[in-house]
Amino acid sequence: MTMKIEINNRWVLALLVLNVLVVAGFWVSALQGNRGAGRRGGGGEGPKKEIIARLQLNERQVEKYECFIASHRNGVGERERKINALRQTLFLGVTDGMDSAATAQICREIGSLQTEIHQLHVAHFKQIQGLCKGRQVKAFEEMVIEFNEMFEHRPGGEKMPIR
Repeated sequence: MTMKIEINNRWVLALLVLNVLVVAGFWVSALQGNRGAGRRGGGGEGPKKEIIARLQLNERQVEKYECFIASHRNGVGERERKINALRQTLFLGVTDGMDSAATAQICREIGSLQTEIHQLHVAHFKQIQGLCKGRQVKAFEEMVIEFNEMFEHRPGGEKMPIR
């Protein structure tokens, strides 16, 4: 019987160590995936600098682009704050006994805000496209394919299909 307890303790210890390694792996992976990507990794400076360089924006275009960025970040940030508040309400509802109708309504509101965020992204990219002249138009068209990767900030996010 003592032998059985030792084996169980070893299994428990082995599983505990394995669990810690898996969690550490996810943590390291998330940190590496966020480095320099979007707001969370570097204040959006990586994509901003890359877009300016690849489109070869002039000084006037850069000034307009920076205004577009500020407006875009404000709009997205406002909606993300609302989503976080709704999530908090949703998760608190688990312990407060929120009914399924209220849960479904909150989920719909979160979905609607996510839709608005994606609409803001598209409008922002159209603003950038509107800045482009001459050779910049072709460079923008080539870059559109890479936008998802450029702005990705979640590990495992789907890639845009290549045309």
